[in-house]
Amino acid sequence: MIGKFFSFLGSIVSGVGLLIGSIIVFIFYALFGYFFLWLMSFFAIMMISWEWITNEYVQYLIFTVFDDYKHITEIVFSLGFGILGVIGILNKRNSEY
Repeated sequence: MIGKFFSFLGSIVSGVGLLIGSIIVFIFYALFGYFFLWLMSFFAIMMISWEWITNEYVQYLIFTVFDDYKHITEIVFSLGFGILGVIGILNKRNSEY
């Protein structure tokens, strides 16, 4: 009876730790995704200003993604990288059993 109680407490602590760890990993990976987006945007705009990218259709695409719809692109990158990080943590957790 006492063993089952401590096993139950261990499961609760493990679950809460997994939840808190997943939240921290989500935030870290979301910030990494935001930084990656900033890096891509910076280099794309620099390549256009240095005239390395001269095709007008590619320039239109870059300005549309990184300038006109920047808020949507930020959300997609942040959520995408954050969810990938959480899935990685949960996948490691499930592979132990």
